[in-house]
Amino acid sequence: KRGHRSFSIRTGGVDRTVLAHRLIYLAHHNRLPDKTHIVHRNNDLADNRIENLAALAFSDNTSR
Repeated sequence: KRGHRSFSIRTGGVDRTVLAHRLIYLAHHNRLPDKTHIVHRNNDLADNRIENLAALAFSDNTSR
């Protein structure tokens, strides 16, 4: 099974790795909620459609 897709982005002279599903969620919702993970509803890490992404509290994500 493949892992999360990611991008390398350079900002202010610093390279950062950004997970694709977090970037897609951010682009759609304009913010990432505090103390949450962005999860794939169907557990398919390659499925980054916005309808498959959800913000889940850290405490709720431990049982997934």
